[in-house]
Amino acid sequence: MVLRMIAVLALVPPASGLIHESILQPLYRREVRLSTIVDYKIANFVDVILAKSTQLCVALVVEAFDKLGCPINAFVTGQEVQRITYQSWHEKLVDYLYKLQDKEARLLNIEESRITRSAIAYPTESSDALLQNLLRDHPKWTFASNLTHFAGKHLSEVLTGKIDGIIVISANRQRRDPVSEFYCEHSFNKMPYHQMQDFIGRLVSLIWMEDGPLKILEMGAGTGGTTCVLVPFLASLGIPLEYTFTDISPSMVAQAKKEVPISLHENFP
Repeated sequence: MVLRMIAVLALVPPASGLIHESILQPLYRREVRLSTIVDYKIANFVDVILAKSTQLCVALVVEAFDKLGCPINAFVTGQEVQRITYQSWHEKLVDYLYKLQDKEARLLNIEESRITRSAIAYPTESSDALLQNLLRDHPKWTFASNLTHFAGKHLSEVLTGKIDGIIVISANRQRRDPVSEFYCEHSFNKMPYHQMQDFIGRLVSLIWMEDGPLKILEMGAGTGGTTCVLVPFLASLGIPLEYTFTDISPSMVAQAKKEVPISLHENFP
């Protein structure tokens, strides 16, 4: 699962420019009241969810490699495994996929540039079956599981350049909705949203100066999940605000502007 770069915060009075560390330290030390891992029922993430989610990812990678002419189950123990064919700009991603099969799944052994098949048995369950198991056993993680499965099914096409990864998740509303649901509704994301609201609210109450706006830069804002949560909260503070939404995809920026309530547009450039 990929985590996002969210909300670089700066309160900028004309005379000072930066927030002094002595003001921020009490905010960092104070216990977060609104949200904890236990409250959002994700305390079992590492021990239970992560392991099963990784199994799903491994199955999706193995299936993608099979489509790309590298069927892992066809190699015997110790046999050298060739690298798949892919577009050069996916070099780091492909390196990670091989490491996943080495360190996590242990299906491969990688020693410098040599890749060989290990003695570990090939996965017997398909990604489709693993998805159904996750949906049945951990329904609160439906958004994450469905999105992982959907994106993974297009992995081989993305690696060969037949389709762009951004297009996979943003080409139309049917594809964007699962991404938006993941960022807006999934507990793993809702928790830090409430933490940000708590932090920003207390920060403003401590140091707000009427002669300077609150400026927020959201980087990698994607489908606008964070924006749709934060913007109404920021508007409720009743102070001058400047909110800058950025993303590598112009289409996502345009779509996010549509998602923000029209009544708030006049308050945010």
